[in-house]
Amino acid sequence: GTGDVSVGNAGGSLADPAILEVSSGGVFSAVQRNPDQSIASQARIIVGDLSGGNGRINVSGTDSFVEASAIYVGDGDTSSTGALTIFGGTVKTIGEFQAGSNGNGVGVVNVQGSTSVLEVGTTFSLGDDLPGDGSASGSLSVGGGGTVTNGSHAYIGHFTGSIGFANIGNSSPATSSWTIGGELTLA
Repeated sequence: GTGDVSVGNAGGSLADPAILEVSSGGVFSAVQRNPDQSIASQARIIVGDLSGGNGRINVSGTDSFVEASAIYVGDGDTSSTGALTIFGGTVKTIGEFQAGSNGNGVGVVNVQGSTSVLEVGTTFSLGDDLPGDGSASGSLSVGGGGTVTNGSHAYIGHFTGSIGFANIGNSSPATSSWTIGGELTLA
């Protein structure tokens, strides 16, 4: 199928969000592969979806793995919040990744530790309110040797009214990084 996976679809609260936990080498994949590893079907993961949706994904443990066609964290029309926290393990998208989008969505991404990886296939946006009718807000914090990569452009505060923030830590002995495969646009 090609449907969406929603964590916090118009439900939950800031104090009690819907939570998806992937830990201790667990795997959650919204991408189904054929025996030759070609893609049979794929779906997006949306964390904090629709008006008032509140969701969180927590990934921990070196071999833990999450994969989707795209991931949207805080993707609601009004007052939705989403959070993605990686303390060990890998989160991967084939396509884009957005934190804080569509209206007043708020997305928070935290990648901490030398075995923590966020790998985005194409564009990465922090605060992406198309068509600019709200104040979407997205933030990224990478520390303790965490790694973020994306295959093409990255946007911090994309479109009118959007707010984006990125903090890439540099603590000895593990340097954290965000490697961008295209242009970085700051709005």
